[in-house]
Amino acid sequence: MTWKNKNNPVECSLVEKKTINMTIKAQQKIEILLEAYPSSEWLAYLVGHCNTTKAVCGDIIVPPHKEANGACAEAEPLTVPDKCIGIIHSHHSMGTFRSGTDANYADMNHPFSLIVSKRGNGVEYGGVSCSKTPCDKIIVKECKVSLNTIKPDFDIETWLEKAKENIEKGKKKYFPLFPQDTHIGTQLGKELRQNAKAAYLSGYNNFMDWGDSIDNEGLLGKDGNVITKQELARHLEEIYGGD
Repeated sequence: MTWKNKNNPVECSLVEKKTINMTIKAQQKIEILLEAYPSSEWLAYLVGHCNTTKAVCGDIIVPPHKEANGACAEAEPLTVPDKCIGIIHSHHSMGTFRSGTDANYADMNHPFSLIVSKRGNGVEYGGVSCSKTPCDKIIVKECKVSLNTIKPDFDIETWLEKAKENIEKGKKKYFPLFPQDTHIGTQLGKELRQNAKAAYLSGYNNFMDWGDSIDNEGLLGKDGNVITKQELARHLEEIYGGD
């Protein structure tokens, strides 16, 4: 995400903890995207209304993505919709920790900034709100995310098709080099390629090491998302530091 940090956050006991209520429609769309992208991050805008202490997210809008991979999701510029009250992005199965990028950029540029993650059979939400103190300073505080349980009625396939089109606009498209590439034109090469294709289509629950890619060594996720080892190393450094 490329929103520039507006200010350094402060602490203030005069600012109340905020609550954002996620409608059933918004929740189901989020759950659909988590199922569709089990190893890739994605980003969406929260649309609805809010006041000084409460907000209601009536829907989410998935913008065209400039980038989408296992460690990052970034929207194309100038795609913020009307009535936007915040953003949400996934950490697929990694949990709802807030990375340095989240804290320094996303959290301080919208009234609400949520992270969602698929944990086992459930969905985990984490969120912060950004507002101003009585002395006009920026403050970022943990917020409560209120969820509903009844499922809405809308065309899931149509909505998911459009959402995937926007997310995958920013997905890196390159393919690992397999051992069979050294046997092109031979029967052995044909058999190796068929085996590799079958393995690829079967999918994986976690990132798997596929050796050398076109650029460097890469990891392949269940949904076909590819992340380089260098990208993963930078992401882990950001989360855990140098330990």
